[in-house]
Amino acid sequence: MRKFITLIASVLTACAFSACSTEVNETKTESTRAYVDFRNAVEACAQRDGVELPAGIPCDKQTIWNGLDSQSKSLFIEAFTALKHIDTIIESYFDPIEHKQMRLRTGTNILKEVPINNEFDLFNYIFKPENLVFNQNVISALTVKEEHVSSEAPNVAIIERNLENYDVTMTKEADNVWRTDWFLDEINKSLAPIFASEAAMQEYAKGNLLEEMERRTKVRDYFLVQEQIKQERSKALLEQQKKQAAD
Repeated sequence: MRKFITLIASVLTACAFSACSTEVNETKTESTRAYVDFRNAVEACAQRDGVELPAGIPCDKQTIWNGLDSQSKSLFIEAFTALKHIDTIIESYFDPIEHKQMRLRTGTNILKEVPINNEFDLFNYIFKPENLVFNQNVISALTVKEEHVSSEAPNVAIIERNLENYDVTMTKEADNVWRTDWFLDEINKSLAPIFASEAAMQEYAKGNLLEEMERRTKVRDYFLVQEQIKQERSKALLEQQKKQAAD
């Protein structure tokens, strides 16, 4: 499997940032406050070039994880399940001498070596906010420009930022907490190698399973034939014994 793609935000480029202005009070609504809290959590883990965070905000990936929407989290759940599935296939269809090499090739070695025991561990392993650099231009680009909420879907808010075509969606989920899809595209790209590897291994297992089923069918048919011959011989012997007894 290809190496994991490091999960980082898209390169931030924009027009003249000095001309950008904040048109929405970033603390006006629950959704914008949730967005700002999430942005601050990411910034707390990033490199800062000439900018300072509000006091008392430590780097905490758990906070970032908690701020991701259900769709984003579900991808990590599926990817963690896929890694375990791949590892099961390796255990079932490869000789023990091949296990280490196959785990390295498919990436499942991280399950024990990191270790990764759940979807958050996988997120923590892949997501590298320390690779991001926050400076005044980035802060300006990520500032809320406008918020769009439809009366038909009041639990969904589109956050338009100063960086053109870089909107994010905030969703008020079942527990009444607003969460974001900010990194959804990057998550998809980062986890794609895991799903590709799982699909390839499933095809391998499927082919080997068909071969095993054919082998077992031949063995079963052989024993069925042998059993039928045995029964016919027993029947013939019984008939012979009856005939001898009658004579």
